[in-house]
Amino acid sequence: MRMNFFVMSSKNSILILRVLTELCAITLAALVVVVVEDLQWALASRPGGVSLLHFVGLDSGTGVWGLLRLFVTAEWKHKYSSLFRLLVICSIPLPGVILMGAISIDMVTFPEKTYNVSAGIAPFNASYVNYIGTSTATALLVQMGSPTWSDRDSFSLDPLDHLSGKCTDANGKWTACDESHILTGGVVAIAPQSDDLKQHPDSTAYVVPRTRVVQLEYGQVHDLKKLRATGKCFLLGAASAASYWCTAVGEDKEFLFGSAYCPISLQTTNSCINNTSWTDPLELASSLFVYSRLATITYDRGNFSILAVTDMTTPKQDIVALDEYMLSLSAVVPGFNVSADSTKGDNSALAIYAVTALPINDSEVAKKQSLKAIRKAMSVPFHYFQANYFSAGPSVWELRGPREGLTEDMYTTMSISVLSHQVVAGPVSRWLFVLVSGLILLLSAAIIVATSRVCGKRPDRCGYPTLDFAAVCAVKGGIPPAPEDWEGRPEAARSEPTTHASRLYRSLTQLGQKPRHFEVAKNIKNDRVIIG
Repeated sequence: MRMNFFVMSSKNSILILRVLTELCAITLAALVVVVVEDLQWALASRPGGVSLLHFVGLDSGTGVWGLLRLFVTAEWKHKYSSLFRLLVICSIPLPGVILMGAISIDMVTFPEKTYNVSAGIAPFNASYVNYIGTSTATALLVQMGSPTWSDRDSFSLDPLDHLSGKCTDANGKWTACDESHILTGGVVAIAPQSDDLKQHPDSTAYVVPRTRVVQLEYGQVHDLKKLRATGKCFLLGAASAASYWCTAVGEDKEFLFGSAYCPISLQTTNSCINNTSWTDPLELASSLFVYSRLATITYDRGNFSILAVTDMTTPKQDIVALDEYMLSLSAVVPGFNVSADSTKGDNSALAIYAVTALPINDSEVAKKQSLKAIRKAMSVPFHYFQANYFSAGPSVWELRGPREGLTEDMYTTMSISVLSHQVVAGPVSRWLFVLVSGLILLLSAAIIVATSRVCGKRPDRCGYPTLDFAAVCAVKGGIPPAPEDWEGRPEAARSEPTTHASRLYRSLTQLGQKPRHFEVAKNIKNDRVIIG
């Protein structure tokens, strides 16, 4: 898979798989043709021969349209051969269709250079709020004000299943969370930064196995009245734009957030602080579960975005104190500080922007966008308030080795790797492919065994039942003429007037007389092919 053909595009891997499945179908088709011809010869070689319709139905020269006509017009006892051939024809491409029906394109990497690094996100620690400088405060402000997730340090994935996930519906039963995101810290959290981007030019990926990551899952809050009545609430903003927030801890140790926004009608009159009727009910709400796990992260070496998150360990829920989390938020929005008076509001620019940027009272689309922006902002503290960001010592660009003083699970390796692709069929499609192909092969083997004795007794056969039939007839002087007393026999009276010497010969020649559509099989009743 390291060949340049696979490295160039994932479509090339699909092409190879398709060619292989086509070769499989051709091989099965060739095997089936030989086996069915053996069966046709063996049946015709019996003392009683085989029905002419069965003989024609088993013949490889009879196409799909002919088989359909035979199946529709023949009597029930003569339909089996044509039905058998039709089923065989339909089953030949079936294994390939099954295999191609559920495939996934996986990235595979081949390391060129590997060295030790520190990487990932350390456990959350709100005490780093005391070390925030001007640059960090600006970075926090920008990140919390941005409503979109960055593909350089986060990765969206499917929510956890019922074994690990903790989101519930209104009845308390498990349900998948609304959103799930992995925070990796990005390439800028990897130390040392020793790649000069010149070595190994064919390598287009960084692979960092066993990286400590944080997984955030967002769900719904089902009892907003209880949240407003028992939670810790904050009034943020100014008279011209304000929001009301309530926070609490749920039964599963998750964070619960609910918010209401001052309507535009009050914003225009600067009444958001004096008139707080808009704070009830809470309009937007979300729960937040925090997990930690290890995973292999694949980064693009060109733009440093996350290409894949694989080999994830079982998630472990991190229990974070709500007061500490709110303390980290107060680094950007001071009104979230639990020690401050929440009724006086918070005049920070971010708090006002959060209200005026998306007028949720007037648009359902804006409400949904605002909720997504809120959830994105809730993730920011986990990026910054951790040891791999606030560690003492040189910056990540100056370190000559892994950052010291981190927990053991923060140390791993990074490989500069060649990125390639492979196509993997799903487990169900693989088993079905083996099952269907195996059944066809077993059926073919059974027919070969059953017909081998007959074929052994016929060493003069030429290999094709239709040609065998003609050759035997030619060797034995053709089709014998009718007996002299044929006209007086009862079967002659039941037959149609004819000048032909044999009913079999008559039946065969009738195939070329262009009868009415779907009438050929009806004219052939009891004729048999017997090769003695």
